[in-house]
This record gives sequence, structure tokens and C-alpha cells, in this order.
Amino acid sequence: MNTLKIIEVGPRDGLQNVPNFVSTEDKIEFINLLSEAGFYEIETSSFVNPKYIPQLADAVDVFRGIKRNHATIYSCLVPNINGLKNAFKVRFEKAVFFVAASETFNRKNVNMSVDESLQKFKEMAKICKENNWAIRGSISTAFVCPFEGTVSPEKVAKIIDVFLNLDVQEISLCDTFGVITPKDVERLLGYLVKRYKLSDFSLHLHNTMGLAMASVYKGFEMGIRCFEASVGGLGGCPNAPGAAGNLATEELVYFFEQMGFKTNVNIDKLIKAAFFIESKLGRPLTSPLINYYRCSKK
Repeated sequence: MNTLKIIEVGPRDGLQNVPNFVSTEDKIEFINLLSEAGFYEIETSSFVNPKYIPQLADAVDVFRGIKRNHATIYSCLVPNINGLKNAFKVRFEKAVFFVAASETFNRKNVNMSVDESLQKFKEMAKICKENNWAIRGSISTAFVCPFEGTVSPEKVAKIIDVFLNLDVQEISLCDTFGVITPKDVERLLGYLVKRYKLSDFSLHLHNTMGLAMASVYKGFEMGIRCFEASVGGLGGCPNAPGAAGNLATEELVYFFEQMGFKTNVNIDKLIKAAFFIESKLGRPLTSPLINYYRCSKK
């Protein structure tokens, strides 16, 4: 298969850590520009308690205001039953459930044990099935935990088995801390490939150590064909001290297109979306490709 799936997580994961509130109108325009770029999926917002993530308190208005590309999936992160019920107010195609593979991080992130998180997904999955909503399961700290260190593949597989029993269609493996190397990818995927089809998985990598692209390519070599990234490298995690933003989407697209693989993403339109959100953040985006485009326009 020469076509890759790219999931743009900038509107959700990219903006959730931004200190100054981005207006609802600007979020809508940002997503509209991303839609024009032709993504397989855009993670549009999160129905999380606004007390914890005030930046995404306008999720309902954002979903109601965007112009939809019929070829794009618009997904939302839902932390619990209340979040899923709030999502009833809008039209979306996919719900994203999330849990960490390490106990410490999961408790810091959602104040529950891993087993408690997995238990709540049963009712949530039932609701999604009744409403014909697809589900993506996201596993944080799938490789390394900032508090517990290396995470065993067996812990990740335990969560995957629960997701598959709930008819979850896609599963994201996340390097929340952004410190892994290709060797870590090989360790986890080498274990998983003996039990599952890697075509059902995506990689979501932060780029703290600058090694996310190398790790992406190792995942690609082993059979992963879906990748998550954030325009301009936006992002971060409030519960992963020192974690930088996500792998920059424009670099991911450029890399694979230059390697001869299709992403169906128009990079010029993607850069246009990047410069738009940069103008609203009041600070420059720092990905090398953004800087290249910036300099080439002078």
C-alpha cells in the first residue's frame, strides 16, 4: 500500500497546552484550512472538563462551526461518559478513548487506575456502537513512562486486548514523553506483530529528543501505515514534565512524499494553516520546514 493515513491532532493535542486562549472563530478557521489540505482525519477537539483543559471548553461551538470535507473524519477525544454525552450535541465520526499503559501516569492524567479506565470504556463503547460511531483507542506511555521508565509490551498488549474485545477499530501507540528511539519502536512492535495486524495501529510520537521521525520510519518499516502529528510541532502534555510538542505534520508529509508514498495532504495548504495559527498564537512555530517556507517567502 503506497498511500499513508495522516491524522492531524493540532486542533486538539496541539492547542490544549497553549496558555493564551485561541478564540472559537480562529479555531474554526484553523480547522477549515486543515480540511482544505485533505487529511484522512482531524482530531477536532476534546469533550473534557473545561476546568482541566480550558482551551477546549468551546468544543461544541467548534464542531458546529466548521466546514466539513466529505473525505475527512472529524474525531473527538472523550475521557468519560459525561464527555461522551456532551459529544451528543454535535456531529462527529469517531470517538477517541484514551488510557495510559503505566499506572502512575494514568492516575496523574485521569485519577484512575488502568483497570478502572478500561472498565469505563465498556459502557462508552456500547453507546458508540448504538450510534454507529467509530472508536480509536489511544494508549499513552506505550513505550516509556516519565515516572516508571520503560513500559513492558505485555502491559500494552493487555490494553489492546480489551480494546479489541470492545470492537475498537484503530489503536494509537503514543510516546507521550517524546524520548524513544527506533530501538524502542522495534521492541514494542516486534512483540505486537506476533499477535496483531500492525495495519490496525497508528503511531503518535512527541519530539522532545528530536528522534520522532527516525522512530516513525522504523514503525513504517515494520508495517505501520497510519501516523498522527501536529502542524508546526504544536503540543505537549501537562502531566509529562519536559515533554515537547508532537512531530510536525508538515515534516511527516514532506518526508513520505519525498520517499515516494502518497499522503493525500496538500503541503502548501498545510503550511497556510500553520502560518494562520502561528499568527494567532503570538509566537513563531519552530519546525525546520516552517522556517524554510518562511525564509523562501522573503
